[in-house]
Amino acid sequence: MTSAAVLRIIDLGEIPYLETQSVYHAVATCMDETTPDTIILCRPDSPYLCIGYHQSSLQVLDHVAVEKARYPVMRRRLGGGLTYLDNQQQFYQCIFHRSRSPVIPARVYESRLNPPINTLHNLGLRAQLRYTNEIEISGRRIAGIGGGIISEASVVVGNILNDFDFESMAGVLNTPCEEFRNLALWAMHQRITTLKLERRGVAWSDLPDMLIDAYQSGLDATVFRDELSVNERAEALRQAEIMTSTSYLEQRENLEKSEPLPISKLKISGSTSIRLIAVRTGSRIDYAALLLRDGVVEKIVEIQDLSSKVSDGFQQSGITTCESSKIEIGRKIDFD
Repeated sequence: MTSAAVLRIIDLGEIPYLETQSVYHAVATCMDETTPDTIILCRPDSPYLCIGYHQSSLQVLDHVAVEKARYPVMRRRLGGGLTYLDNQQQFYQCIFHRSRSPVIPARVYESRLNPPINTLHNLGLRAQLRYTNEIEISGRRIAGIGGGIISEASVVVGNILNDFDFESMAGVLNTPCEEFRNLALWAMHQRITTLKLERRGVAWSDLPDMLIDAYQSGLDATVFRDELSVNERAEALRQAEIMTSTSYLEQRENLEKSEPLPISKLKISGSTSIRLIAVRTGSRIDYAALLLRDGVVEKIVEIQDLSSKVSDGFQQSGITTCESSKIEIGRKIDFD
C-alpha cells in the first residue's frame, strides 16, 4: 500500500458530461512533484460514450445508432474499451504523482481500488478485487476501471454502478451482426451487476462521503477538500476540445483499412468475452459468436446472415478460423 502524506479531494458532484473526463486529464497534465495527490469525485449530468485510447470511433461505434440517440462521444488517454456513462454512475478518479506510486501496476490498482471495495463492504456487499483491476460481487462486475500514465501522473479511474442501461450500451456497438449484439446484451446482464440489482439503495449524497472516508483511512492520508485551480480549469477546456475532435476520435492514421471492420471481439468483464470466429467444415466456412469465460466456451451462437462484404473483410484480416469439430460447450480454446 502506498502512503500519501497529503491527499486532495475535489468533490464536483453532478457536472456536465464533458467535464467528467476532461478534469482528471487536466489535473494529470498539470501535475508535478509539488502537486498534492488528488482524488476527484463526480458524475455526469447526461449520458455519453467514451472510447479507449487505442480505439477508433469508426470501428467500435454504430454511428447510425449513436446519432439517433444523440450521444456525445469522447476519447480518453487511458486504455480499455468503449463505455456508456450516465448519472447512475459515481466516478472516482485517482491522480497521483508517479514518484509517489508503486512501480508494479498491480500494486497501483490494489492501493487505489481498496477504498471503493471497502465502501461496498460498508454497504453489505462482498466485493473483491479480481483480474488485477476488476471489482466483482459474486463473479459479476460492478465497476468499470481504467488506468495508465498521463504526463507525470499515475492515473486510475473507476465508478460504482447504481444502475446500468444495458440496452443502450449494446445498441451503440458496431457489431458484425445482430446475433453478436444480442449475445453481448445477454452476457452483460449475466456478468454485470449494480447497487439496484444487489438491492443496496444508497443516496448519491451519501456515497461521495463514504468514498472519501474510505480513501482517507485506506491511504493513511491527511485529507483536505479543494477545488480545481485556475490552471487546471483552463487545461480542462483544452483537453475537452482535443478529446472530442473528429481527428482524435477517428484515428484514421492508425487504421489498416479505409473502411474499418466491425468489432470481432468484446470484453464483458475480467473473465468473460465474446469472439466472432470462422468455422470450417470441410471446404465450407460459416461464422459463430462464442461466449467465453476464462477461455472456456459457455455459449455458441451460429451467425445466420453475415454480409459478403463483412465476411470477405474478416477473412482478409485473418480472423481466427476453427475446425467445427473443436467448437463445443465446455471446451477451452487458446486464441493466442
